[in-house]
Amino acid sequence: PREPLPPGAAEAVPKRALLAIDDDPEMLRLLRDSLTGTGFSLIGASSGEEGLALARKLKPLVITLDIMMPHRDGWSVLKALKDDPELRSIPVIIVSIMENRALGYALGVADYIVKPLDRRSFLDKLENLALAAAK
Repeated sequence: PREPLPPGAAEAVPKRALLAIDDDPEMLRLLRDSLTGTGFSLIGASSGEEGLALARKLKPLVITLDIMMPHRDGWSVLKALKDDPELRSIPVIIVSIMENRALGYALGVADYIVKPLDRRSFLDKLENLALAAAK
């Protein structure tokens, strides 16, 4: 298990941290592998609740979010992120087998990727979001 961060340690989170919220451990591994050597680091959350807690604690640069998860689906997590004044400006990329781009964009996602993940396209999207955040 991860060690909890001490109070005020959010500064210890890498500047290019990506929070991936997905109940599929294989997808989290694929995302982590995709980021190897890019300067991005991945923090994985296997449920919507864990993802929201980590987002509040870590304030990542970007969040990737799966839609089809047990207990709390990605749409509900997205709404909670966008309703939170401290989190709403964090770009969210939906990464899902479910094709519903129109709803995703209407709810404020930065991008929408339908699985399977294309590594090059995914990394290009991350770089663009990182550049926009740096301005």
